[in-house]
Amino acid sequence: MLIISAGPLASECISAAKLLETNGVSATVIDPRWTQPINPALLSMAARYELVVTVEDGVRGAGMGTALLRDCSDAEISTPCLVLGLSDEFIEQGDRPGLLREQGLDSESIAECVLDRLGSRPLTTPPIAHLPRPHSPRPEAHRHVRS
Repeated sequence: MLIISAGPLASECISAAKLLETNGVSATVIDPRWTQPINPALLSMAARYELVVTVEDGVRGAGMGTALLRDCSDAEISTPCLVLGLSDEFIEQGDRPGLLREQGLDSESIAECVLDRLGSRPLTTPPIAHLPRPHSPRPEAHRHVRS
């Protein structure tokens, strides 16, 4: 499965991929240089995976995930896409980690959504706080985690 992250959520996506790996799901995480217009290379990649998940800290109805869905449809790519992002409603103030968790954009929530979509069992690992986090604010553009 392919996880496409938009910038600041790349570390959450990499941590989610590590959680997925411990649950028997191999995930490739990419962080494209730009989110729109959709890079044609992303369409080629999407066609090669059984599931594509986009993760962004913008409104999910008007972001990269929605644009990718549209472009995949236009290109007749039938890979299912799961679009994760902020809900289109007023969000109360709070600390960033808490707000991400509340919106389902922390690593555990991302992994749970993927497992749910794939029809897999719930996470069998300890909370993400026990896993090491990348130290770089913007990890490499391409990261692959294998099971």
